[in-house]
Amino acid sequence: MMDIDRIAISLSRRRLIGAGLFAAISALVSGGGEDTGAATRTPRPPRTPKPTRTPVVAPTTPPTETATETTIPSSTIESTATVMLTEIGTETVAPTVTASYMPTNSTTSTMTPTSTPTVTPTATATPTPTAGPVAVDRVLLARYEGGGIGKWENMRYRPRQWVAGTTFHDQSVGDFSVTNAGSFSGWDFLETDNEGSRRVSALTNHYVLTLNRSARVGVIWREAGYLPAWLQSWTNAGSIRVTHQSGGIGNYPVYTKDVPAGDVILGGMFPPDANVPNVYWVILAESGGHPALSPDASVSPNATCPSWLHDSWGPAWHPQIDPTHWCYYRHDHGTNPAYLGAGWNPTFGAVATKAGMSEGHAGFKIIVFDDASTPDLRWGVHIHQGSASLARVCVSHHTLEVIAVQPSTGAVLADVQLMANFGQSRHNETETSLSPVNCPDQDITSTGSGTRLVPVQSWPGDGDGPTFYEPWRTDNFTDPNLPPTMQHDTLGMAGNIVVNVVDQILICAEPTCASGVLTGGSGTNIFITDNDFGIATPAHGGGSFCTDPMGIAVMDCGDSGAVSQYVATALSLVMNANAHCADALGWSRMYVCGTSNGNSEREQSIPIGGPN
Repeated sequence: MMDIDRIAISLSRRRLIGAGLFAAISALVSGGGEDTGAATRTPRPPRTPKPTRTPVVAPTTPPTETATETTIPSSTIESTATVMLTEIGTETVAPTVTASYMPTNSTTSTMTPTSTPTVTPTATATPTPTAGPVAVDRVLLARYEGGGIGKWENMRYRPRQWVAGTTFHDQSVGDFSVTNAGSFSGWDFLETDNEGSRRVSALTNHYVLTLNRSARVGVIWREAGYLPAWLQSWTNAGSIRVTHQSGGIGNYPVYTKDVPAGDVILGGMFPPDANVPNVYWVILAESGGHPALSPDASVSPNATCPSWLHDSWGPAWHPQIDPTHWCYYRHDHGTNPAYLGAGWNPTFGAVATKAGMSEGHAGFKIIVFDDASTPDLRWGVHIHQGSASLARVCVSHHTLEVIAVQPSTGAVLADVQLMANFGQSRHNETETSLSPVNCPDQDITSTGSGTRLVPVQSWPGDGDGPTFYEPWRTDNFTDPNLPPTMQHDTLGMAGNIVVNVVDQILICAEPTCASGVLTGGSGTNIFITDNDFGIATPAHGGGSFCTDPMGIAVMDCGDSGAVSQYVATALSLVMNANAHCADALGWSRMYVCGTSNGNSEREQSIPIGGPN
């Protein structure tokens, strides 16, 4: 008989991200000086072969994502698993669960800086739930990570979905359906990464599961020949049966263990010989082994969150995946602002409104990181920088807020916000000003030393395709080459900040940006560069004060359009990101400095075409 789990299929997602992302911005992040507006060619970075792209008219609504999979001929699959399925009756004892967390009716985040902060929204338009009173406040799993994850798109947590009829995909073998869930019906299911080196992992922390409450964890072991040492102390609790897309049957044992809330570490495969095993699947139940409970049956997991749930967070940060229901918001706002502390939870679009402008909700990002050289100094950056619309090539001013906090005391050292000037939009390789059809004179009307370098699919004389990076650099906040009406010494800022999106959702198809090309990116691979940015007490004395929305002139705080600012007295701070800080950890956590590699999308929850 042939092995159901030995036939390999190479299946990769449609992410098309170019290599050599950073060499071409050396002048941008190291020079930081005067911008005369001249087209200066930056040395081209190393390239990968041009990806195949199809120019499309910039969409007004995100297209529906479709998956393409490779099939296996039915004659090639048959199970070699020797473990017979054992039918175990489903338990009928009513579960008793004590919630470890209950939502509060507050629109303000819980802002205690801890390793895993929580922001709790208030549902402002919650419909009447279809289920009765719930016994739990959220799903079992808070997050998953570990060295056994090579591609995040291969992982998916599916609450209450280990049931007969559930279908799922294995990257190396193909599609499966659950034929008999055994005594584990209704448990949560974690699809795992069974691709490449993960199949021969000898890591002690192959997976790290963070649980919201105590649970029973089950490992569905797919190899009949051996058990790794870490799994040998677990209880053999029965078996399950799955059917492969070809009709082959697999019977596998389930090993379970009761664990407390917090981190649970699962080991690697530790193969005893040269054979390549298949990574186990994971299921989870409530403490005692009762099927996982639903916090609200009116909200479906792994589906788009209802609008009332999204709106319950207000015009502010929320996670990419809802922590209560595990539904998807379909866009990402970056770091949970609770990591900064000091009660920070900025209202998206507030400064733009005072400037008579509007900015799309999905484009707001939060970045929080510890300064790389100054102890007890944490920075927060709140910026509007989306990549799903070509309208961005015509808009030079965007929200920017920079806040500095002393974590040990929670003291705010500075909190300044404005509609920052990011200057002209230019081709990201030649730095030639673009002439978009919707703003052909933007190279004249967009003044200042800032710049937005944008990828273009087809550029004259460029035969090897675009390079995917999009750094936006603010004005030099204090620049002797700028007129007084463009200085920001009122805010005490100097230097500039660069924020770079390297997996844009939509790029220009041609220099006029009349149409766009969907890249397959999610807009979540972002890093920030300190470019001699600093904040010091301004000449007017600092403390609390107000300015116009552009951050140029001091205003009476009672005046219409006034924006609140704060800079402590006798303050002098210089930002140090150790070159770059990136979202290397995901799950809305703080950025890691000293790296420019990150991608925080989880479970392909952001569709091709945005928004984000």
